[in-house]
Amino acid sequence: MSEIVIEKNIPVNRFLDRANRNRYPFAEMEPGDSFFVELDDAGINVLRVLASRFAKKHGLSFATKKMDSGVRVWRIE
Repeated sequence: MSEIVIEKNIPVNRFLDRANRNRYPFAEMEPGDSFFVELDDAGINVLRVLASRFAKKHGLSFATKKMDSGVRVWRIE
């Protein structure tokens, strides 16, 4: 078994920060509303997970579409 090395001062991925969970306006959206966010592929995946978790917790539905430079999120019925 290989030895586990402890590293110091490695920045936490910005998408894992709890503050980002409240960054997106899921709660304020009504059916038909959408928003666009410029993100890289990793950020898009995180946003999709956040939308899915929020939807499941609150009984809502969201759709996401990857665009050229980010992702668009719609609240659907």
